[in-house]
Amino acid sequence: LFYTAGDVGVIQGTVFNDTSHNSQREVGEDGLAGLTVYLSGTHTDSIQTDSLGNYKFSDLPHGSYAVTSPVSSGWSQTTPLSGNHSVTIGPDTLFYIGNFGNYATTAKAFPVQKGWNIVSVPLAVADYSVSALYPSAITAAYAFDPINGYVIKETLENGPGFWLKFSNDHYVFMVGADVTSDTVIVSEGWNLVGAISTPTLVTNVTSDDPEMTLGGFWKYTTSYELVDTLEANH
Repeated sequence: LFYTAGDVGVIQGTVFNDTSHNSQREVGEDGLAGLTVYLSGTHTDSIQTDSLGNYKFSDLPHGSYAVTSPVSSGWSQTTPLSGNHSVTIGPDTLFYIGNFGNYATTAKAFPVQKGWNIVSVPLAVADYSVSALYPSAITAAYAFDPINGYVIKETLENGPGFWLKFSNDHYVFMVGADVTSDTVIVSEGWNLVGAISTPTLVTNVTSDDPEMTLGGFWKYTTSYELVDTLEANH
């Protein structure tokens, strides 16, 4: 079929973190990255939200459409109340904005910053894949191996630390049980280690080897900083 510019339309919007639960996007309510938005009707399609929570379906022929974005476990949706945007693309409507407001019921929020981050998995989760835990990441996850250097990891685990890069400051959300203690195998020299679900003083980190000397613990923002407390996800 052939369509001219006036024959096609656009449906776009944002899936956002409705922390106020009022169905309206307000200042400070970030977009949610890596969520799937589905288009059904005259034309069918699906797309994942970008790092800012945005989605866009373009070049849509005239017809009737439904746009949905099912919520994950640990989340509820405030808007649209019906669970979908019902849209008719035609001469009178060639452009439609349909936002989705979600809020966490049991999901927990962890901050990440623009650029490189040292992260770790702070909860016992059902899916340890990078794409499930950090859908907004713009690089692979890198673990440090004392023999082979940095290696790509598609599946993470509790305990070790990993390098990941993000395009903007925002929160990542996870659903899982708290990790209240953990054991990490380390090698002589530098190691990337993570943290448990609650802040932990470095003085409470111990070794089962009485001859091992623990060095300082460092975090990374724009440079390395010595810390006295290990924070969840970092």
